[in-house]
Amino acid sequence: MDNDIFQALSRDLLKRGAKLDRLKRELERGAFDINHADARNFSLLHIAVKADNAEGVAILLASPTIDTSLRNSEGHTALMSAVIFVKLNALESLLSSGKMELDETDDEFNSIKDLVKMSKCGKDTKNKMLMMLQKQRSTADDDDVSGRHVIIVVNSKYTLESRWQELEGGPDLDGRLLVNIFEALHYTVHEINDTEDVLMSARKVMDSLDRSTIKLLHFIYTGHGGVQADIPVDQGGGIISGEVFIGITGKKTPVIHVVREVAGVGAENCRKDTKFLFFYDMCRAAVTKGFAKVRDMNFDYTEQLQQAGLGQRICQINAAQLGVEAVADNSLIQRMAQVLADTNRDCLPLKELRTFNNTKLKQQVDVKWPTMLSPDFDFHEMTFPMGGQVKEHGQVMKRDEEVKKMQAKMQLEVKEKEREKETSLQNEKKAEATNYKKGESMSQETKSDGRWQMEEGRWHKAEGEGGDATGGTNTLYYLHLTPGK
Repeated sequence: MDNDIFQALSRDLLKRGAKLDRLKRELERGAFDINHADARNFSLLHIAVKADNAEGVAILLASPTIDTSLRNSEGHTALMSAVIFVKLNALESLLSSGKMELDETDDEFNSIKDLVKMSKCGKDTKNKMLMMLQKQRSTADDDDVSGRHVIIVVNSKYTLESRWQELEGGPDLDGRLLVNIFEALHYTVHEINDTEDVLMSARKVMDSLDRSTIKLLHFIYTGHGGVQADIPVDQGGGIISGEVFIGITGKKTPVIHVVREVAGVGAENCRKDTKFLFFYDMCRAAVTKGFAKVRDMNFDYTEQLQQAGLGQRICQINAAQLGVEAVADNSLIQRMAQVLADTNRDCLPLKELRTFNNTKLKQQVDVKWPTMLSPDFDFHEMTFPMGGQVKEHGQVMKRDEEVKKMQAKMQLEVKEKEREKETSLQNEKKAEATNYKKGESMSQETKSDGRWQMEEGRWHKAEGEGGDATGGTNTLYYLHLTPGK
């Protein structure tokens, strides 16, 4: 009876757009074994995954008796199958249930991460699956992920009037990668695309937030930038020198202005423990003739940050050294995202960012550590993004045990092959000895001509080998011998 019901429900799950009322009824009745499997050990959950039927997966996982650890004849759970066959809808449904064991390995000791890397799909799809898995890990670990915000500014479509070259591909790709990275760590993402005025756009976002709830805040800019000597300042009529963001119309915004706005200098209801990390993937070459000189107004703004107690809570990362142009393709953000994907991590230690510097690249990472050191805000021990886990998740002890089992299995296989080889050699020697004895029974006269030889378990006589005096052709005479017992 279970098999008949199983076949009918399987057809429903495999049929695109089919209603799953029968599946719901059977589960409500409770008479059917939901973990029943076919000859290949495929359960209904395996079949729902194979069909990428997210609704079917959700219905099955709602049953309290569902066994998510069942493996098919290939040694794969439903989760492993979703990754191997790139069933993203089913994968999302599996993970959202919270019932998946993310640290299991298949029969060949491949982890879920290993299976993702071996799946037949593009790099972007693999990264998406890894991000989905990482997000579920963070949720399963009960991390405190409240109060996390990131502002991502992407400027790529510069106008002709700006006289700045349009940035095709680079910043847009940076933005997509950043969204995936931060969403995996449960950040609220605020995207700003192609803005004329970076300061006003950042201010609009900050005005919409309750600063008293912000614990971790990133501000990331990718687009044109540079260093200018003389930038007019509205208040006080002074001038300021330093780094600038360049809007899509060519409008230049001092970086220090945005830092002050985002960090909340003079703002109300600010927490005293909010940590800020600013990341600029832009050029830092001069945008005006002559040398940029740091003026007193710039110093005054820095002093304001110190007086507000922000000096120890702000870290700034530049993708390029001062005076160097950044690159759009293979940008720092893209290289960091690739490392995260390759190592299945959700963050990188800030102190390891120097590993992205090498003599082949003109562009080098430049980290501006907090001007005031504090044990409570030690950015040298923090990560990008903040709040991630540096080490890979997983049950290390369990993995070690599995490795030991694999090693023991391999050692047994080696010993078995050695025994088989030894047995084979003994049989060959025994057969050779038997054949030799039988060959001795041939008359001494027959063997005395020296042309009888043992080869592959039989005697043979060759005449005219290499050509004889009469010019006759080579002729072989074989004496077949049956090996003794």
